[in-house]
Amino acid sequence: MKSPGRALAAGLAALWLGACGRTVPAEPRPAPQARLKLLQAPQAELDGWAALRGKLVVLEFWATWCDACLEAQPHLNDLAERFQGRPVQFISISSDPEKEVRAFLKKHRISGWVGLDESGAAFEAFRVRGLPYTVVLDPSGNILGETYPDQLTAERLEAMLQAAAVKP
Repeated sequence: MKSPGRALAAGLAALWLGACGRTVPAEPRPAPQARLKLLQAPQAELDGWAALRGKLVVLEFWATWCDACLEAQPHLNDLAERFQGRPVQFISISSDPEKEVRAFLKKHRISGWVGLDESGAAFEAFRVRGLPYTVVLDPSGNILGETYPDQLTAERLEAMLQAAAVKP
């Protein structure tokens, strides 16, 4: 049985993620585990989602060569800055070589953490088939839904935070 908080969060995810043609699970499902080397983060590595429990996690799958990803980045930067200090963590995940990502970051700003997935394991685990690709995890590490970066708004994130705060 779904808890009221999960039901509300799943309902909110369905409302805004379903409208853009991406998948929305009937009930949040556990996110695949991922091991990422991190840049621009307080730790050097992320080994699974347990360290981020209690936060909404916005995963942005991108590439240095992806024009649509570059176009989406200012919007994601604005969101990351707006939710700074709140229980929301933005992680931009690239499978490009570290050297290319570091060179990219010298020219382009990414406000959240940058996750390196050079093996492509996280891309495969999350079934990323096109870029950019956004996945939102709830504070328990479950997938709320998948969308495009421009469909992710401050109002929608705020609603998800409010829903996550609902206790059964």
